[in-house]
Amino acid sequence: MILRALCVSVVVLSVGFAGTAAWADSSWTAEGQSTMKTRADRIASLVRLLTREGMPTEQEVRKVGKDVDSLLATVVNDPNTSQYLRVKGIWCLRYFQNRRSQLLLRSVVTDPVWQKSFRVVAMVSLAHVHGASSFEMLKGFCLDPDAEVRMACVEAMDVVGGTDVVSYLQALIPRERDMSVLQRMDKVIRKHSGLPMMME
Repeated sequence: MILRALCVSVVVLSVGFAGTAAWADSSWTAEGQSTMKTRADRIASLVRLLTREGMPTEQEVRKVGKDVDSLLATVVNDPNTSQYLRVKGIWCLRYFQNRRSQLLLRSVVTDPVWQKSFRVVAMVSLAHVHGASSFEMLKGFCLDPDAEVRMACVEAMDVVGGTDVVSYLQALIPRERDMSVLQRMDKVIRKHSGLPMMME
């Protein structure tokens, strides 16, 4: 009986302490209002971060909250959010090697409903998230009729790297007609072959 009573006391004290800790974590104002951030607050913080000039660092993005990858997906999928912020959101998804980022980026890259401005950024982010496994998924875009799409594909190949990328780009050089894409191909081939870079 004494042992059972002691166990009950410990449980009660533990629950009480947990409640006190949760109350302390939420940080209350003098008016009795909680300052704990809601999801809407975190989305607003993320939007402010994306609005700033330049691309946010991974540390800045993760500082928004533990569910920031989910918040990014919300921003990217919101048609009422500006294209500028949605594109930056797609760019930031490269920081998260998880299923949510993989599925969303793959959808943006492959679904024609997404405009080119989204897709070209998603290609490079997808290469960051999937690594070498994205090679087969992305290589076909290096044959796209649009030079901007081909350029994005080459940028993604640079992220993927490896001998398969080198061989593939070497085979494409004779058919490429855009000088900017050709120059980028040459740089990627040289970089991943260990060859010296050409002088600009």
